[in-house]
Amino acid sequence: MLLPALLLVAACGDDALTEVVIVVNSDLDVPFEIDGLRVTVSRGGDALQAVGGLGPGQPPFPRSVSVVNDSPSLGPFEARVQLTRGGATVVERLARFTFEAGARRRLDLVVPGACIDIDCESDETCGPLGDTNVVGCQDPAVDLAPFASSGLPLRAEPSLDAGVP
Repeated sequence: MLLPALLLVAACGDDALTEVVIVVNSDLDVPFEIDGLRVTVSRGGDALQAVGGLGPGQPPFPRSVSVVNDSPSLGPFEARVQLTRGGATVVERLARFTFEAGARRRLDLVVPGACIDIDCESDETCGPLGDTNVVGCQDPAVDLAPFASSGLPLRAEPSLDAGVP
């Protein structure tokens, strides 16, 4: 099974990319509640992972990583975002998505601190319910937003972050 390449990319204007930019945000206190993040993109038993630090000297939230799909399969894929403290997972959020051939899309994943104490079923994830501050368990299937380069300038970084909006 082929997985997409997990790449940090600079904005080069290549409209032919089949790409999803995963944008992670949280209300948790950095570095007191969390000091790192992991983004894992998987399909079946195969996975790719990017890891980044949070705190002094690191870019603040929101953080982003670009996933470029160079395989013929468009999905579905899973993106799991884990916010960590000392390497241990504090809270996570799951999203299930499908690439659109030749298109750049954006996946916004807010990982609320209120989800720390919420246990969801194995086929659900905790996150904001609609456009409210209320959190709860929900289906991880998501629709991708069009990529607006003016809202997320990308620049190459040596860590997880490919840009700060």
